[in-house]
Amino acid sequence: VGIRSALKEEDIKGCKYKFTYYDKIFHRAWVLNSAVRYISTGDYLVMLDGDLIYNRHWLFEIFDTEQPATAWGQLYYMSARETDHYIKYKEIVERRGKIKLPAVMGAAGGATVIPREIFFNVKGIPEMFKGTWGGNDNSFFCKLKALNYRMKEFKSKIFHLYHDQRTPINNEIIENNKHVLKYNRSEWVKYIGEVGDNWGKLEEKE
Repeated sequence: VGIRSALKEEDIKGCKYKFTYYDKIFHRAWVLNSAVRYISTGDYLVMLDGDLIYNRHWLFEIFDTEQPATAWGQLYYMSARETDHYIKYKEIVERRGKIKLPAVMGAAGGATVIPREIFFNVKGIPEMFKGTWGGNDNSFFCKLKALNYRMKEFKSKIFHLYHDQRTPINNEIIENNKHVLKYNRSEWVKYIGEVGDNWGKLEEKE
């Protein structure tokens, strides 16, 4: 919910939310971590990017698939023309888009379902990739895998709307932190111990 958000006040009526502000470029991991930490309830977390479209069968897979899971089997990246067509006619046409399969070192996120208890146990999504696009989901899935949480996959195909890449990739940040993608179990356990309570934290202001 923000100044340029597509959400209107009536869309969130009855929903619990917390307005947060980050004055630098990009920190997706912190945003998700703080939301989970401060306002999530229930036993399972369904974390979804706002540029994805789901089919009618997708919802049922939340209940039918063991978690944690990548909440898609195929991710179809729509072209600009396909996206314009969908926005205008609310109809998906597959022509020139690209299909990606879940891969720890590739397309790894966008839609994730995970037990809330596990998310808290591993101290959320690693926050070292702040200031750049990329690395957040990959490091999270590498951490889960190293800690013996095997990621399942949905069967459904979901669709990714085309948009300009507003947040650039900061290669320096990626290079300085990509070593965590090769961490073993003991290294992640050490990392979690060092993080302690300092994940997804908010500074409350009057």
